Amino acid sequence: MPFASDISIQIDGSDITNKVVFSSARFESQLGAIPGLAEFVVKDLDQTFSATTGDELTLDIDGAR
Repeated sequence: MPFASDISIQIDGSDITNKVVFSSARFESQLGAIPGLAEFVVKDLDQTFSATTGDELTLDIDGAR
């Protein structure tokens, strides 16, 4: 039986998981010194989200980065 994974998406240490529209999300792994790619839509109803170029993005699935 399939089970839900524990997913955490953070930008510079701020958890934005509940603001990400998962159907829009796409991630590619980092390889060596080349950063990975990520693309997703953020739904920010309270207008508190702000990201800038160069911010660190992390994706953890079931505790694995």
